Amino acid sequence: QVYGHQRLPAGDVIRQAMLLPGDNVLAVNLHLVRKRLLAHPWIASARVVREIPGTLHLYIEEHAPLAVADLGRKYLINAQGRVFKEYTDDDPQQLPLVTGIAYADISLGKESLGKAMQTVLRLLEISRDSGQVPPYADIARVHYDAELGLSLTLREDGKVVKLGRDGLEDKYSRLGRLLRHLNQDKQWRAFKTIDLSNPDRVVVGFGQSSVSGKRS
Repeated sequence: QVYGHQRLPAGDVIRQAMLLPGDNVLAVNLHLVRKRLLAHPWIASARVVREIPGTLHLYIEEHAPLAVADLGRKYLINAQGRVFKEYTDDDPQQLPLVTGIAYADISLGKESLGKAMQTVLRLLEISRDSGQVPPYADIARVHYDAELGLSLTLREDGKVVKLGRDGLEDKYSRLGRLLRHLNQDKQWRAFKTIDLSNPDRVVVGFGQSSVSGKRS
């Protein structure tokens, strides 16, 4: 019996455990079965329970993909900001792409995340909160720059939002209010960039021109 699988079919989990019909349940090495399960890139945790006389229960938890990190090669990052597999065409397609980070910023296990990855992770966590604008699903790319901070590229027309380095919660809240205002007018809706890097000023760009205003 397989429990907790969502992306993986139960049959794939059983094959990964290398279990076959007719195996002697009493002879199965539970530690080895668990080790085989954890070797699958999508399985984050596993527990194997033997039930006499003839059943094995496989409890798994799959990684929840949060984003794709571009490090020259692309890797899937889970909800804890940790790399768990190399990205392929068979993986989810609508995940935000994270750029500007280095191998030193990521973690493959229990090591601490680098500052850049921590900042990116915090931003994505904010975007996933209920009612946030723009929502997580609208973010196509998150770019980290050690000097300039974070910027977002939205899926709609490739619009770019510059958030800078600090005060992400406050800036994201301001961004939501600003987007709601801009989207009410057809002309203002055509903006190309929003710069919130300066906490006391907002700059909205329209191609070659821009409009600046104080914080409100």
